[in-house]
Amino acid sequence: QILQQLEIPITFSGNYINGGMSIGCGLYPDDANDLSELLKCADTALNDVKAQGRGGMRMFDQDMFNAVREQSEQLNCAHQIIRNVAIEAFFQPKVCLDSERIICYEALLRWRDDQNNIQSPARIAAAFNDYELSSRIGEIMQHQVFKQITEWWAKGLHIVPISINAAPVEFMRDNFAEIFLKRLKSYRIPSKFVEIEVTEYQNYTELYSWFTIPAAFASIFFIFLSRGIFHKLF
Repeated sequence: QILQQLEIPITFSGNYINGGMSIGCGLYPDDANDLSELLKCADTALNDVKAQGRGGMRMFDQDMFNAVREQSEQLNCAHQIIRNVAIEAFFQPKVCLDSERIICYEALLRWRDDQNNIQSPARIAAAFNDYELSSRIGEIMQHQVFKQITEWWAKGLHIVPISINAAPVEFMRDNFAEIFLKRLKSYRIPSKFVEIEVTEYQNYTELYSWFTIPAAFASIFFIFLSRGIFHKLF
């Protein structure tokens, strides 16, 4: 009833104002036995509504707490592997079936845990929705890829384009393209040898199969395309 009431436009100074609300609910004693814990449940449900796009009502359930706990663990893990310099770039070849030749590589993010086991980015998926963490990881990967290209070049090896993944949150930086191109120039690598794939994670564990480029990113991609750097929607 509250949400329906808010959908009715409000008239102010001759103008219509449309309102909206996100509501998170917890039930006593089903979800908690005291006020403090009940407020935590309601707040968790509210954050879940907002994460799904805002507007509407959500009843608390235990899975929400589990999701918050998992997100926190993944963010802490991302901080740790950055501190420990544990991130590595693995190169996956893409082969033309007709010629059976390698036509490009995709730089895959991998990292090693305390037992030296190789882990996938799914273990730190929440980090790719965090501006600072995603930008830092992206910077590390770019330097590793550019360094590897220069080493191959110095050995006289044939160079093919390498695609680097970038999370959408990284493009929140207005000068993302300029910084990327500056790093590329510092390694003296022609832009034709680099591609960018836009990647996004859902629910901190699953990779989106699609992503729509917002209009705000248009200038960034125009800069890349003008330099011969291609982007892909992945």
